[in-house]
Amino acid sequence: MMSPTTGGEGGEDDAPREAPDPGLEGLSDGECAVLAVHGSRPAQAELVRRHMGVVYRLSVRLLKDREEAADATQEAFVRAFQALGTFDRERSFRAWICAIAWNLIRDELRRRRVRKARSLGGGGAEGGGDAIDPPDRRREAPGARLERQESREAVGEALGRLEPRSRAILLLREIEGLSYGEIAEMLGWRLGTVKSRVHRARMELKDALLALRPAWFDA
Repeated sequence: MMSPTTGGEGGEDDAPREAPDPGLEGLSDGECAVLAVHGSRPAQAELVRRHMGVVYRLSVRLLKDREEAADATQEAFVRAFQALGTFDRERSFRAWICAIAWNLIRDELRRRRVRKARSLGGGGAEGGGDAIDPPDRRREAPGARLERQESREAVGEALGRLEPRSRAILLLREIEGLSYGEIAEMLGWRLGTVKSRVHRARMELKDALLALRPAWFDA
């Protein structure tokens, strides 16, 4: 499987942009999954092509380490293909693979907490770096570019202050565009619970931004 970090300097948006297989492009994820179960490598590659980006971006934004995110992404697909016979083709493959990735990420975050608790000084600050949109490579005035960068850094730092599940929900809903239904399927929650949790996470992000950039809210 190709590493999602191949490419330029962009970082979390460096997932490979492979060309779709003309023979599979018109098939649904469920149909590709059926072919993949029966050993079709092109069908597996097509599922990776379609969904590696969202899995990698989720991983890198929560783990804040590109190498660990690449490993988590690859492991998520390995586990998915090992269990593909259990996949219900009527479900959302995107939600299913994100659920697998989330479980891997959550386990790693738990291990980090244990390691931090065992250490004397802790360390391991999460830091910012949680940029939520790809860099705009078009020409900008220096002032506009600086303002854009400051905004991205502020939102990234605010996201970093949220607990991992709230951060994941916001990233999946607001950035990756998963539907409430897909998130409910991914996390095993009721639809109403997802909507209330998304609303709560938005309020938490607003409070974090208010603490970081009160001038934004003066108006």
